[in-house]
Amino acid sequence: MSRHKIKALNNWLEENFTEKEIAELKAQADSEAKSILRARELAAKFVADLMGEQNLGFNEFARRTGLSASHLSSILKGRSSPSLETLSKIAAAFGKIIDISWH
Repeated sequence: MSRHKIKALNNWLEENFTEKEIAELKAQADSEAKSILRARELAAKFVADLMGEQNLGFNEFARRTGLSASHLSSILKGRSSPSLETLSKIAAAFGKIIDISWH
């Protein structure tokens, strides 16, 4: 985002919210970003561990799960936020279930 856009956004925030509300919005955004990054890390670990456990290469894993090579690659690199449907599809292909916990 350009400096001009950031300055405009900050001005808009200051005009429409109190300092406390801005701090709360920033804290919420930070928490959401951390959660997304952690979910991506866990999804990548889940897939990598499953590939190792099943002793499957990249292409065979993609074939068995029905994922495209590019989608599988982006998950493994932590660049993708796979949906619950995608994670469930991966798990089901190997008789696993997804277990989500909150911290």
